[in-house]
Amino acid sequence: MPRIEVGSLRQFVTAIFEKHGAPRDSAECVSDHLVRSDRAGHPSHGVIRLQQYIDEIQEGRLVPTARPEIARQTAVSALIDGQHGFGQVTATYALDVGLRIAREQGLGAVATTRSHHIGRVGEFPERAAERGLIAMVWVNGMRLPGAVAPYGGRTGRHGTNPIAMAAPRGPDQPPVVADFATSIVAEGKLRVARNRGQELRSHLIMDRDGQPSTDPQDFYDGGCLRTIGEHKGYCLSFMCDVLAGALTGSLTPCFPDYSGSNSLMMILLDPDCFRSTDDFQKDVDHLCDIVKSTPTEDGFEEVFVPGELEHRRLAIHTDAVPLDEPTWQTLRKIAVEHALSLPQIVE
Repeated sequence: MPRIEVGSLRQFVTAIFEKHGAPRDSAECVSDHLVRSDRAGHPSHGVIRLQQYIDEIQEGRLVPTARPEIARQTAVSALIDGQHGFGQVTATYALDVGLRIAREQGLGAVATTRSHHIGRVGEFPERAAERGLIAMVWVNGMRLPGAVAPYGGRTGRHGTNPIAMAAPRGPDQPPVVADFATSIVAEGKLRVARNRGQELRSHLIMDRDGQPSTDPQDFYDGGCLRTIGEHKGYCLSFMCDVLAGALTGSLTPCFPDYSGSNSLMMILLDPDCFRSTDDFQKDVDHLCDIVKSTPTEDGFEEVFVPGELEHRRLAIHTDAVPLDEPTWQTLRKIAVEHALSLPQIVE
């Protein structure tokens, strides 16, 4: 895999979006998010998405010039209309509004509608936790038709419907961050496997006939994913559609009049509502220490707390990030089409 210099990769992605009409701040917001996802070890939500975003701009499904705005607001809540713009821009704006509300009221709920692909969801509650707040996020939708079968079904009805939560720790400690799709894997993981010519583990997906498959292409040819944890993951996925779909008015992929939106519901909470933030963070640190001290079972070298692996990868990939060969070749094609120089390869 080629290793690409992080700064030049950000500049390249930013320049691509600017060429498609995005304002500089929006282009930088999305670029930073995609590259950070690659740095965190989640290429499924990284620059592999660049061609997808370009295609959807050209098809009119993504409006690069759009600015999110508040559509409805109370003292403790806000609904953000993304105007079909970049999901990362909409989610960032929603987070800023939610942080302000939670600081003033102790807690706040913000939701989004008419938003494009949000990207790696865990980044948004993590930012809240870095500012001392607890955050919980439920996301639904995006892909048409539904990508995930309900438990016991063989046809897609739901999105991959991720859930993410984060909590602050003590000084000089990164937040605890849980971020996972309620499908057994995120759709982007299938995209990466297809790029790399890899077979999937059994029972992750079904083909268009409802039969188990290990070929990621079968998903894109009309198949569907299963939910994580069988009926338990299905229930979590269903509630994502309730909170981020029905409650926001964005609906869900199985509705006939669904127009496609990667919508979210985010709840932010100041620990001071219940006890001193310092005492809370000390107990979170103590919990992490106890969990980290757990003896490992065979085949494991270490127990990780949620989000720890991503923080380690970010520390490793500060200057350069690996990209698989198909993604790099796509960037080469995009560079030619947009008359731009490629980002720098690090030897």
